[in-house]
Amino acid sequence: MSAKTTVTLPDRQRAFLQRKIESGAFASTDDAVVEAIERLIADDADQEFALAGFDDEIRARLDTPESEYLDHAEVFGRPPRTR
Repeated sequence: MSAKTTVTLPDRQRAFLQRKIESGAFASTDDAVVEAIERLIADDADQEFALAGFDDEIRARLDTPESEYLDHAEVFGRPPRTR
């Protein structure tokens, strides 16, 4: 299903879009706008996926019992002494 929508573009964006159409990158303004929105949808989905991974990792780490924590000095060694 499609719906007709009117979009007002600044001169800079309109000129860019026109150059893309003239170069053959897009057949029409409609095609370019549809592609741009599809890219936004894909970017949004990618970001949601990445953030969900962070969320899962943070929750897992919050659920880690303190007895399983690693000792900083054992992992990274002792810091050098300063004078």
